[in-house]
Amino acid sequence: MGSFTSVVGDKGVTIAKNSNIPVTTGNSFTVITAIDGTKLAAEKMGLDIKRETVTVIGANGSIGKTVSRIIAEETNQLQLVSRNLEKLKSLKKQIKSENPNIKVSYTDQVKKAIKKSKVIITASGVVKTLIDPNDLLSGSVVCDVARPRDVARNVGKKREDILVIEGGIVSIPGDVKFNFDFGVKGQNAYACMAETMLLTLEKKIYKL
Repeated sequence: MGSFTSVVGDKGVTIAKNSNIPVTTGNSFTVITAIDGTKLAAEKMGLDIKRETVTVIGANGSIGKTVSRIIAEETNQLQLVSRNLEKLKSLKKQIKSENPNIKVSYTDQVKKAIKKSKVIITASGVVKTLIDPNDLLSGSVVCDVARPRDVARNVGKKREDILVIEGGIVSIPGDVKFNFDFGVKGQNAYACMAETMLLTLEKKIYKL
C-alpha cells in the first residue's frame, strides 16, 4: 500500500480486514533507507549530522514522523515542518520526552525553514514542488522521499553545490525481472515494494 494508495485506501485497514494476506504500507523500510541515505550523503558532503540542524518536511505524516523520531537520536538540532502546527507541537513534545537534550523547533513555512538547514529530509504529501533551486543553502543535502517529488527537477542542474538524492529507492540484488515498470531504472525499486519482497522471502505473505 505504498505511495498514495495508502492515503486513499485508509492505510490498508479495510483490505487487511477483508483479506487473508498481510498488508503493509512499506513505510518501515522507506524510513530506514531515507535515514541511511541521508547520513551517507551528508558524509560525502562533509557534513556532521550531529552538528547540523536537520529539517524534516512533512513531519506529521507517517514517514515524516518516524524519520523525525529516529533522526532525533543522531542530531542535536531538529526542525519540523508541516501544515498543522498543533500536531507539530505535539510531535515536538514527544521527541523532547524521548531526547531531553535535543533542540526542536517547528514551523509551517517550508522556504524559511530550509534556509536555516543543510540536512533536509522531505516526505510531504502535497502534489506540487516545494523546493526550488534558489531555496537551498550552499553545501546542502536533500533526501526527497516524496512522490511526486518535493524537489524541483532542475535543482540538480542549476545547483552543483548541493546534493539531492531520491529517498526510498533500493537496488534489488540478483538477476531480477520485475515484469513491471516501477518508474525507476535498472534493478531499482521503491523501498515500500522491497519491503513486500522481504516479507515474502521471510514467508510472511500468508496469515497463519
